[in-house]
Amino acid sequence: MEYVMSNAACIIIGFALLAVLLAFKKPIWLVLLVSSIVMGLIGLGAKGVLNILTLTITDSVTVDLLIITFLIATLIGVYRSSGFLNRLGDELVKLIKRPKLIVTLVPAVLGLLPVAGGALMSAPIVDVVGRHIGLSRKLRLFINVWFRHIIFLVYPLSTVLVTTAALAGVSMWELIVRELPILLAMVLA
Repeated sequence: MEYVMSNAACIIIGFALLAVLLAFKKPIWLVLLVSSIVMGLIGLGAKGVLNILTLTITDSVTVDLLIITFLIATLIGVYRSSGFLNRLGDELVKLIKRPKLIVTLVPAVLGLLPVAGGALMSAPIVDVVGRHIGLSRKLRLFINVWFRHIIFLVYPLSTVLVTTAALAGVSMWELIVRELPILLAMVLA
């Protein structure tokens, strides 16, 4: 018989382990892997973890997302090695003449595409143009994530917005109007 802890204890132990591993500067992939395995084992037991692992590995949606992400990463690798991204970044700078606008618009526009791995698509362009104007690696990463996701506050095809409006019992357009000041503050921040 396996001993399974309460959900609260499992979460507390998992986050404590996560914090300790991060404090020891372990790689993020290792921190997330170890923390999730430990949380699974103490919260679900070995049989529960094996069951979830089996369901995950055999789930067609998970496999599709994994393949799509791999293919996007491969495509970006080809773009990088061929010099396409550098040329694209240079051409965007020539066309728009405002590199700061490019590094914010590219993730926002690509954020409109309902595709898995969209951040992987915009990151290389933000990286090239951001390096061109002297942005640090951390700032380039932040800009890509930030501007890729703020559009969801007002994008009517966003499942998050549709779900939020439905759960709140308000029209989607009313919710968009309410969120416009937040969007403006996030853009200006």
